Amino acid sequence: MSDLGSRFVESRGEPIEVDGRLVHLSHVMAPLPAGVLKVRMRAAGDLEQGIGISADGGWLTINGEKSKQFALWTATAPDRVEIDAKPLRGRESLSVRIWNIWKHDYWGSTMAWVSNAGLLVEPTSDTAVTLHASAGPGGPTFDDLTVDVTFEPA
Repeated sequence: MSDLGSRFVESRGEPIEVDGRLVHLSHVMAPLPAGVLKVRMRAAGDLEQGIGISADGGWLTINGEKSKQFALWTATAPDRVEIDAKPLRGRESLSVRIWNIWKHDYWGSTMAWVSNAGLLVEPTSDTAVTLHASAGPGGPTFDDLTVDVTFEPA
């Protein structure tokens, strides 16, 4: 069996089936009005891990820093991160994309969407989701990083 990254290339980024489960390259929360995303990450093992998070049609703000995209690392982020999400002026909603990232042991660079990276998406309510991430190194495990995301409208 080829790695998840190769299978995602073949599927053009669409979800793929692995052992009867649907695996995603990333997860999109949309449409979202202005509000707050509450994020909690828990990593397993020694690999430095985190998430990439980006806004389409709006802005994200963390601790007063406004950007279209952030990287949050389990080693440096607080237990719970609150992210203000705001649509662009004149728009009613935005979309937010989340994916897993990790530091390559040898190169020390940030990696994403390669090798055996992927997400199992577990909706927990209409406005909350738990993501079970497989980092790229090794086989797909989906217990390398667990991310709970809840959205609360403003």
